[in-house]
Amino acid sequence: MAEFTLGDQMPNFSLNATDGTAFDFHQFQQAHPEQWYFVINFRGSWCPVCMEELDSLIKNAGYFEKKNIQIILTSNDTAENLRQMVEEKQVPYPVLVDESSDFANTYGVYSHPDDSIYDDHGTHNEPAYFLISEDNRLLYQQKQTNPFGRPTMVELRKIIQYIQKSYKKA
Repeated sequence: MAEFTLGDQMPNFSLNATDGTAFDFHQFQQAHPEQWYFVINFRGSWCPVCMEELDSLIKNAGYFEKKNIQIILTSNDTAENLRQMVEEKQVPYPVLVDESSDFANTYGVYSHPDDSIYDDHGTHNEPAYFLISEDNRLLYQQKQTNPFGRPTMVELRKIIQYIQKSYKKA
């Protein structure tokens, strides 16, 4: 499993977005310079905890915009399920389809296999958070082994405020 420490340069990843367009992370960074990127992996459109979190991210879109942070969402749920979710919830962020777990494997996201010690919707990837600077350095990460324990919106805001206040550019 990939392990990163604060300040590491983050690897590129390429996935298709729910609208069918190709998404290349490093190209996205070049097209949106001087911003931070919060890449968030969620379990899927079938996960009620994930959908509550998504609703909160949508409600706080203005906050992230003011803080100059681009949200990017990934999931190994099916492309069709994710497309329906984006349409129903009017998600304002790129939602990337990771059905082959390319992103999850590259970034070391925990996987819940079919033969896990507890039954939970079959194989899927667990929640993970990566805050990445404008110069592609890791500022914060959190990887979950289950759907619970992820940071709340209040905690995410505190994390962002603390890091923006104390961040030392390279």
